[in-house]
Amino acid sequence: MSVNYYEKERIWKLDTKSTSYVIGEFDKEHFVGHIYYGRKLKQFDLSYLLGGQEARNFPSKTDSERVSFMGSFPFEYPVHGLGDLKEEALTIKTAKGHSVLQLSYESHRIYKGKEPLTGLPATFGKEDEVESLELTCVDPILNVRVVLKYSAFYETDVITRSVKVQNNNDSDVFITRIMSSVINMDYDGYDVITQYGTWGREGNINRFKLPYGNHNVASTCGKTSHEYQPFI
Repeated sequence: MSVNYYEKERIWKLDTKSTSYVIGEFDKEHFVGHIYYGRKLKQFDLSYLLGGQEARNFPSKTDSERVSFMGSFPFEYPVHGLGDLKEEALTIKTAKGHSVLQLSYESHRIYKGKEPLTGLPATFGKEDEVESLELTCVDPILNVRVVLKYSAFYETDVITRSVKVQNNNDSDVFITRIMSSVINMDYDGYDVITQYGTWGREGNINRFKLPYGNHNVASTCGKTSHEYQPFI
């Protein structure tokens, strides 16, 4: 199987021919954290990489450490408002101006194949080519659900991601920012590869050491263009 869940360890592991992607559920508050993405591994219990082995690091044990925990924990899908100082993937605002989210694991589903993204461009594959995982997280106060979708194409060596937000609140919720995916990684001297160009000379390779601070790859054309490819 390309997607496995280890209930005792609360670990999800997605495998392709050459890579592994590992996600974990953490603490009594059911935070979902990114553990590993890289060369394929046989081992699955990498929960020690999430940190928090000492009880004082658990918000459910020592609430005064909550902001410190939020600022350092590698959330699988970071959101706005509770002390996580990393750039958020999702921000919302209710009709009353409330903008704080806290997502906790609620349920998951593993199935063969890949469901289409209605109205959006997407990858596709047969049941013997791809296996998928849906992780549903919820903010219990706002009753907003965020479904994180993953599909592992084993032979193609690709893992795709998307996200769906469901408003189960009685009033409107406005999305002010949403990203398909986020990967939290420790800095390890990475190179960045991007592609720039112009008409008739598209796809030139630009490679450099990843610096500290923000680096943005974007185009102001409003669509994919030959000046700058949406690739990194």
